[in-house]
Amino acid sequence: MMYVIHHIHRQSVDIFLFPPIADEVEERYSATKGRFFVFGTIGLDYRIILLVTGIGIFVILLGWGIGYTIALKKMVRVNRLTANRDPLTGLWSRHAFLQHLSNRLEGAGSSRSFAVAILNINRFRWVNDALGLELGDLIIKIVAQHIRSSVGEYDHAIARLNGDEFAVILEGDIGSLEQTVADIVKHFEETPIILRGKHIHIIASAGLAGYPEHGTTAGELLSHADTALSTARRTYSGLVVFESFMDQELHDQFRLATEMRFAIEHNELSLAFQPRVDLATGKIAAVEALLRWTHPQMGPISPARFIPIAEQTGAIVPIGSWVLETACEQAVRWDWAGMEECRISINISVQQLLYPGFTEVLDGVLQRTGLHPKKLELELTESIFIENTKKISDVLGEVKRRGIRIAIDDFGKGYSSLSYLKSYPADTLKIDKDFITETLSRNGQIITESVIQLARRLGLTVVAEGVEESEQLEFLMARGCDEVQGYLLCRPIPAEECERFLRRFSLDATIDSFRERQMSTASDNILKAHAR
Repeated sequence: MMYVIHHIHRQSVDIFLFPPIADEVEERYSATKGRFFVFGTIGLDYRIILLVTGIGIFVILLGWGIGYTIALKKMVRVNRLTANRDPLTGLWSRHAFLQHLSNRLEGAGSSRSFAVAILNINRFRWVNDALGLELGDLIIKIVAQHIRSSVGEYDHAIARLNGDEFAVILEGDIGSLEQTVADIVKHFEETPIILRGKHIHIIASAGLAGYPEHGTTAGELLSHADTALSTARRTYSGLVVFESFMDQELHDQFRLATEMRFAIEHNELSLAFQPRVDLATGKIAAVEALLRWTHPQMGPISPARFIPIAEQTGAIVPIGSWVLETACEQAVRWDWAGMEECRISINISVQQLLYPGFTEVLDGVLQRTGLHPKKLELELTESIFIENTKKISDVLGEVKRRGIRIAIDDFGKGYSSLSYLKSYPADTLKIDKDFITETLSRNGQIITESVIQLARRLGLTVVAEGVEESEQLEFLMARGCDEVQGYLLCRPIPAEECERFLRRFSLDATIDSFRERQMSTASDNILKAHAR
């Protein structure tokens, strides 16, 4: 039975009926006081009502479907645009850049050369840590804008590949484009970014790969530009153009990174030792422990080659712990042999220093080996001080409280700053060998003398590294340098040979020997001149 109760008021019931059941209901409920409304009586057939209702529902559903389709298409367009654009800078994304590069290659003829450059902001993570993400984002925007203005007509082919890496397609031969990219890198080095009253100097590196000489596919060009960038960052070269040998070098680095993990357990690592001489007393002040790796197939591998790989892969932490323990054990042996005034100096990387529990590792080594803390000196390269400054300061404070000495190594090599000389608890300043090499020139002498005077005023022990000429030694002695280290006095040597050197060394005898050799050389030159 189909009916609708319209309303009930006291005993009155109004009922709306469809015609097929109207007669039955009217007969059954005729005694009530209600009213009957039969749709058929006013000319409305129920089939028409159903038809109209169906059409209405269809129209509603159709409108909803069309609206949904339009909204979905709009959302897809927005998502596609978002996927293709970097939201911070508005530059192309990595995916879109690869597509542009592939399209450019499809339209490239044999006579149409172009190049791919990848630029990177060195140590941008430190910028974010020191200044905060907001200022970090502003710096990224400024860098992006400068790249845009520098390569104007190629704006359609600039991308932000990731956090601090940018890429650009440049039209022309690689020889002419090299200067364009070099100018971008140089601009960042020479022009500070000023944000909220802060002068921020950033250092950029770049890698360049050209078509067709360095690759004929998008993957090859981008990969080779990235390889060149890695070389630029590792060698502090600013800009590096890809060369074919770099692929083999990259392969070798991957191999070294893989096999380095087993170097300790396979007994492939060893230590060499280089003494440091106190110029005031003529005695050995300290001995620096230097890591060596002899690969079973590749032979001796330069520390300049494998240590950066160890730092990048994190292998430096276990390797560094091995060096610390082995060097301290050797220092204790020398103590037993009667050389009690000599300290052991060990290089520490930023990864080791910031690794959780570093001071506990130090405590364990000192306890196991029995070395007194005052006999240990930790050498930190000056670049370490632009990392997490608060954490480093806290860790170095703990190190100093144990009585361990701290030396700043390679001063002047890359990130020189007078601020950290007074901000961190250092005892020793080691002047980089490049400065010492320049002491044979007037400008080099002025710079080195200034550094010596500055360090002494700050109460630091001054050590000159890389002393190889007797003239350099005489200059340093005259300028009040405290200690010297270099091939002139002793090369890095094994522990047994170093012990023999420590026992017999005499600074006066060494200087006399230098002077005798100089006089002999001068006499030989005079005789040769007369013979002509």
